[in-house]
Amino acid sequence: MPEVTPTPTVQIQLNETQLGLITAAVNREHLARNIRSQSQAGNYYALAQPGDAQTPSAAKFGTLESTWTPVLRTVLANRAPIEPFGGTATVRPAVAGPSLVPSKPPPVQQLPPQLGPFNWNPITFSGLDIHGWAQLTLFSNGGYNFTGSFTDPDAWDYDDSLAWAVWSHTGVVYTFTHNGSMHGWADRWLEGGSDTDSWDNTGTNAAIAGGWADLCAGWSWHAVAGVNFDIGSLINDLEKIVGAATSIAKVIAVVA
Repeated sequence: MPEVTPTPTVQIQLNETQLGLITAAVNREHLARNIRSQSQAGNYYALAQPGDAQTPSAAKFGTLESTWTPVLRTVLANRAPIEPFGGTATVRPAVAGPSLVPSKPPPVQQLPPQLGPFNWNPITFSGLDIHGWAQLTLFSNGGYNFTGSFTDPDAWDYDDSLAWAVWSHTGVVYTFTHNGSMHGWADRWLEGGSDTDSWDNTGTNAAIAGGWADLCAGWSWHAVAGVNFDIGSLINDLEKIVGAATSIAKVIAVVA
């Protein structure tokens, strides 16, 4: 009669802290492989989509997930009840099969309460001493804060304009614009006025709230500014830049 090799038993010690670390390891491998971020003229963020080419780091996390996640989940599925700290739990080697791996829904992605603040600072213009800055923040309830300032240290008056676009990965574009005037020191002697043009637009827009999940799944932004430049032409230039980056599905003028 052939000799039967007994099934070995592994003795391990597990406490709640160790189980928490195992669970975190399973979840973090999954999340780390699915995040990608880059910087461009403006900024860009997106969750990796099916079919995206993987970088070496992303591939590493993919390998970790496929190699170690089943092992870690098997430990969780086969552990004995927790003993007092320092006690011994008995865990039998897993038998191959999906029934031993607990079925868990993927973690629910928590959407951020705001995007930004996005900053453009400094803003400068070739051949002029005019300078400035601008900032944009979006909120999950549809709120926004669009603020900035331009300063004219030169002798003469100048008009300033700025157009800012934020777009989702599906091509929904949200635009924010400003135009104003600055008075140079020579004209201030005659007419008065300020050498600074500042703005602070705060409000809410239902389209931002309605498209929040779409924005958070992948967003980009770009801004352009001009001196003595028609705001309509500036917006046209911005839309061409956005159109080169994505297929525009809709343009929503939040601040016009």
